[in-house]
Amino acid sequence: MKRFLSWIISIQNRFILSCVRISITCSQVAVHATSIRNNDINETLNPFQFSIPHDKVVLEYLKSNTAEALEICFDAPGNNLLRENHEKCFHITPLYSAFKDVAEEIIWKRKAWDKSYMKMMENQYDGMTITPSLQKRIIFGFLENETDIHLRPLTKLQQDLYNQQDLV
Repeated sequence: MKRFLSWIISIQNRFILSCVRISITCSQVAVHATSIRNNDINETLNPFQFSIPHDKVVLEYLKSNTAEALEICFDAPGNNLLRENHEKCFHITPLYSAFKDVAEEIIWKRKAWDKSYMKMMENQYDGMTITPSLQKRIIFGFLENETDIHLRPLTKLQQDLYNQQDLV
């Protein structure tokens, strides 16, 4: 009987210890969640970035007009381990390299559609309210808001390439 009672007490102690561990873990999660809310939400929830590495690649592409000259890079600025883990698990670079035609479209459209074309487009839609965000959506085919990247395929890639200042 003593053995049985000591076994019961040991089970109770383990249960109490596990409850304490769970409560500590939950409080740590709550603290982490609060710090996430206080940090820049885009860096926390969207740490990845696509880019074309440098001007020479774009110039080479514009000269040769062949998609093979383009290179799409995947990065997690400031977090190499995260990038390496995602690359290892999901093979993102080879996967997105298949979408060089999307990068081509962004380059050409960005080169062709300047502010005067945007103004002309506003005049074409006379009487309708067309926002700059809607203009980009019509011309480039992606949603401008970063919180909408899940709504259309390749939106993150398109947004990042469009926002790359030295692309064209």
